[in-house]
Amino acid sequence: MPELLARGLNVQVGDSVVLIATNRDGSVNGRTLKVRAVIAGVTGPGGRDGYIHVDNARHPAQP
Repeated sequence: MPELLARGLNVQVGDSVVLIATNRDGSVNGRTLKVRAVIAGVTGPGGRDGYIHVDNARHPAQP
């Protein structure tokens, strides 16, 4: 998670966050993820771009 976003959300490594995104068909999907790292100054303009593992992006959340 980008440092700027982590600070703004008061989130630290080990905390859980919910990522919400729009699917290809326009429906909204959410997934709970654990923050594994906070990174500084390397994530695009504005410092708010983060990374998730490709498997988390491809597969829907499990109940």
